[in-house]
Amino acid sequence: MQLVRLIYIVFFITFTAHSSDIITIATGSTSGLYYPSGGAICRIFNLSSNGETKCIVESTPGSEYNLNAVEGGLNNFAFVQADEFFSYLQMKQKDGKESGVQIVFPLYTETFVMIASKDSGINTVEDIKDKRINIGVDGSGVRNFTSNIIKHLGAKSTDFKSIFTENQSSIEHFICNNIIDASLVVSGQPNSMIKNLIENCGAKIIPFSQDFIKSIMQQNSFYTVSEIPGGMYFGYNQNIQTVGTKALLITSKYTNDEQIYNMVSYIIQNFGSFKQYSPVTERMTVEALNATLPHFPVHPSVIKAFRENGIN
Repeated sequence: MQLVRLIYIVFFITFTAHSSDIITIATGSTSGLYYPSGGAICRIFNLSSNGETKCIVESTPGSEYNLNAVEGGLNNFAFVQADEFFSYLQMKQKDGKESGVQIVFPLYTETFVMIASKDSGINTVEDIKDKRINIGVDGSGVRNFTSNIIKHLGAKSTDFKSIFTENQSSIEHFICNNIIDASLVVSGQPNSMIKNLIENCGAKIIPFSQDFIKSIMQQNSFYTVSEIPGGMYFGYNQNIQTVGTKALLITSKYTNDEQIYNMVSYIIQNFGSFKQYSPVTERMTVEALNATLPHFPVHPSVIKAFRENGIN
């Protein structure tokens, strides 16, 4: 028993002594796109740092959890959606608090795609009234954008047959089994869930009207107009215009400047490999942060890394 306790104490002391040599990235569920993208970043980091610092990916519930985890120093880095980060900063400001969360790197665009079941009778966004819809879990990107849709329609909860609050990983089951009629899917493109819903369950993508897109963009300047390329999904040969939000890598005051600088430098210097490890980033380019994301605070070490790696 004494030997076991001694081993435990030695392990604890050793881990504590080297914990500064480990950085963590909070991502999302293992079935989502944040997790493999975090793995791609850690792979680049671990190869570039020559073992001096170890990067580890952690699966989490998603953006809302990640923001709090980074703010509190539980994780060094995390993935979040730009719209959720914007709402988080507004909430902090409303409560008279300052947030120490800052952007490290803008990643791919996550698009908002309305998916309806085969026999739902839904052909436009306006058709979701009096239907069974999923609005997503509280604090999620699905919930936030669905709220915008409902507001645009001038609808209220009683205008729907039933409302579900399921997480995104459950959408395929609920639509394919005719439990719900429609739900948003928020993700980078292409998305395997959307592919399966269309090809295996006969589900369809419901396009957003130009009026809706214009209205959403006017009220939420952190969204971007986005397109799903024609041919990406079976039966959709023309580009589908939609709305997107950036996936962001963030950090806080608990991560030291050198680690942040190295993280950004490694991504820029190995950008081709990064896109190979994370296919959803295939159409990404390295862009100047101040031109891409004017609404958010950017860490000074990030600006330094961009400048010193030739990105103005």
